[in-house]
Amino acid sequence: MHPITQKFGLLMAKYDPIPLADHIIRAVSWTRLRKDENENVLGCLWQAFELRDGERYLSTTWREHFNSDLVQIIAAMRRCGMKLTSKSGLAHANVGKVVECGNRFGAKLRVLHQPMPENTGYVAVQNLPHEDHELLEMLAVDAVVETVMVGTIESTNSTSAQ
Repeated sequence: MHPITQKFGLLMAKYDPIPLADHIIRAVSWTRLRKDENENVLGCLWQAFELRDGERYLSTTWREHFNSDLVQIIAAMRRCGMKLTSKSGLAHANVGKVVECGNRFGAKLRVLHQPMPENTGYVAVQNLPHEDHELLEMLAVDAVVETVMVGTIESTNSTSAQ
């Protein structure tokens, strides 16, 4: 039996699937962002979704768990030891599109809420193939609906706090 957590008055098993209409956020380093000739960020590259050797799933964070508060999401990611800089991007992907992209390539992707003390909105994307660059490109292009820079979020937050 999985531990039970509470979200918006609803009880959820620890490893419940994320609703298809919701979004997951993947932290993306500057080198894995798609940019134009003037270094303006256009999105992310397929490498942003590539698993490292030994990884069994893709680490993300559930946007709606934090009521889309990106400052809270950044803080949760940093509590997990992520080194986010102003040049890091946050790729927002629609869960339904992630699952649909996987289905197109015969991969039954599972997007599961796996809360941890440091990041209660932690999500694992399971069953992602290690070497399918076409699928990873489709995730980067079709599933990602927005890419926002950490520096933009932090400068906007510090300006509004003044």
